[in-house]
Amino acid sequence: MALARSDGQQLADRLIEITAPTHPIDLDLITTEINRMLELYVDVSLERIRFGEALNELLQLIHRHGLRVSGTLVQFFKALAMCEGMLEVIDPDSSFSDYLEPMMTKLIYQAFAGPQLLGRLRDSAVDAAELSIELPRRIDSVLGEIFCWHLLYWGVVRD
Repeated sequence: MALARSDGQQLADRLIEITAPTHPIDLDLITTEINRMLELYVDVSLERIRFGEALNELLQLIHRHGLRVSGTLVQFFKALAMCEGMLEVIDPDSSFSDYLEPMMTKLIYQAFAGPQLLGRLRDSAVDAAELSIELPRRIDSVLGEIFCWHLLYWGVVRD
């Protein structure tokens, strides 16, 4: 999401989080470098940039600051670089963020909704229907009790 919003600070925070440095790092310097990379690569047409160059620059940043990247993340970077040519052929005028937005929307939806969304929606609808039927009876019952207590109180106070 931070990449789609070009939020260098949040990207730097996430980068530090996933690389788990064992030594002090200069977060401001890393954020500055990431902001420069965002300007160069995110909202630029695929025709004018190369994923390989962007990923190489990111890996250099990671190496320069002594950060460690998991093998899984390296494989992800390699997969992105391999997709570069296909994306350029499909739509050379699009930008990287054009592809990120639909993915981010789906990830956000899945994070908030989860896999059981329809079941939860059904349960909520049933609860709302039951409440709409039961609520008037409950209110009537509570008001009746209040009225009885009111009568008892005033009956006791007067006597």
